[in-house]
Amino acid sequence: MFGCLKSILKVGILVLALIGFKTIGGFEWVHDMWVKYHSDHVSQEELEKAKNVADISKAGNDYHFVKNTSAMGYNIVISEHNATGQKLAIMKNDGRNKDFFTQDDIVNGNMEKKLNDISRKLKKQYISVSDIKILKENGKKYQTSGNVKYVQFEAGIDNLPFRKIKGTIGVYNDQKKQE
Repeated sequence: MFGCLKSILKVGILVLALIGFKTIGGFEWVHDMWVKYHSDHVSQEELEKAKNVADISKAGNDYHFVKNTSAMGYNIVISEHNATGQKLAIMKNDGRNKDFFTQDDIVNGNMEKKLNDISRKLKKQYISVSDIKILKENGKKYQTSGNVKYVQFEAGIDNLPFRKIKGTIGVYNDQKKQE
């Protein structure tokens, strides 16, 4: 007998809570948050902030802007290749830290050592990188804005569904924007 009354009381409290949530605009807030995180719409403010790091519009229609963020003293712009879905991250030092990699590291062959040092520092993280191998050293890609030196690498990933990644790290000194 009291079990039924207890259930009716719980339902009544739940209904009152939902009415209160709707009254203060809760459903609209949830809808706005859902649209914000699950839509491809990018605000003009985000695009302007991203242009301070890299202007993706110069890449033509091959890439589209995904996200603008900052981490560990670096401003990062992430874009995605339309045809392949491959991600491109462009990092710019905000002036508080020294650079991870320099063109001298690529020319002198220090990239594998630097990558292994970073891997060793992040070894205790849940997702870690191991078995780093440099596939191509001291590559050069000629762009309209200058010469970009790069290395191609392969590494093993722990605790992710895929075990191997391949990537390219390129370094470009933007003298014009540093002044």
